[in-house]
Amino acid sequence: LAQAILVQAVLAHAILVGTQERLQSAVVFRSVRLPRVMSKGAASPFAGIGVEVLNAMGAGAYASVIQAALAALGEPIVNRVLVKRMKVMEAMDDVSLAMLLDFFKTTLPTNFLKFPFFEAINAFCAALPISPSTRGIFTGFVFTTATLPVTNYRYRKSMQLEVNWGNIYEAYFPTVIRDIVYGICRNYCTIWTLAAFPTWKAVDPQVLF
Repeated sequence: LAQAILVQAVLAHAILVGTQERLQSAVVFRSVRLPRVMSKGAASPFAGIGVEVLNAMGAGAYASVIQAALAALGEPIVNRVLVKRMKVMEAMDDVSLAMLLDFFKTTLPTNFLKFPFFEAINAFCAALPISPSTRGIFTGFVFTTATLPVTNYRYRKSMQLEVNWGNIYEAYFPTVIRDIVYGICRNYCTIWTLAAFPTWKAVDPQVLF
């Protein structure tokens, strides 16, 4: 089971590597050509923000592949234990290899939407002159509002429940509060980590993960 999902994760990783290399090439090309087209004062800040956002999205994409494989293995079982009140062994017997592999096809694209999007919002807000708390509130609100339908779709697919327009924003308020708290805590933890290790950058893997 783990090997089958790992094979799909490796294939997704290979596609991601090729995509990231093309993105990096595009960033390098634009960083070289942009100053020739625009004025120096206008080009540099926007080019710098664009590079930071792309780097953060790449890091989020890598994380999405790893988390998708783990979620495909564990999420259907955990949801059955928490929601249907099954015992662990009963929940494991209730899922099949085909079901988990099919759910991996759901977790991977939904993660590709959620993880890079969150990192892009956070990286963009980091370039603005706002406090970490305000940045966390804004990031959490925008992220939850935009991606909660994806989260609920994924949850209901893992439980093999019906998905319709009436339940795509289910549990909005507790989710937005959770994501705002996470955004604020993460921003301050990032600040403290960079202060403790001055050679690290905010987009370095050891800081993000």
